[in-house]
Amino acid sequence: MKSQKCPQCGTWNEAKQECVQCGYILNYELRRKKEVEQQEKDYLSREKDRFDRFVDQFKNSKWLVVRALYYVIYSIWLIYFGIISFFAALIAWSPG
Repeated sequence: MKSQKCPQCGTWNEAKQECVQCGYILNYELRRKKEVEQQEKDYLSREKDRFDRFVDQFKNSKWLVVRALYYVIYSIWLIYFGIISFFAALIAWSPG
């Protein structure tokens, strides 16, 4: 059997997912998965700043013209950064 030492309390554990003494998760994949879930939960529960609220008002406006304007500006922005990314990749690729 594989013994693993807990980095938090120093107890040796016999092929367990969690430490038997302190409950620290020893499996890296499981620990990382729980960290990512916690980060997503924190991100979704955070309060939006002024810019995010402004963009949401444009995106979810009751007027069709305002929503269309949002999608036009968003499409131009996406195309612009796509072109910039292409040229940046081309420049990075050219020396080597």
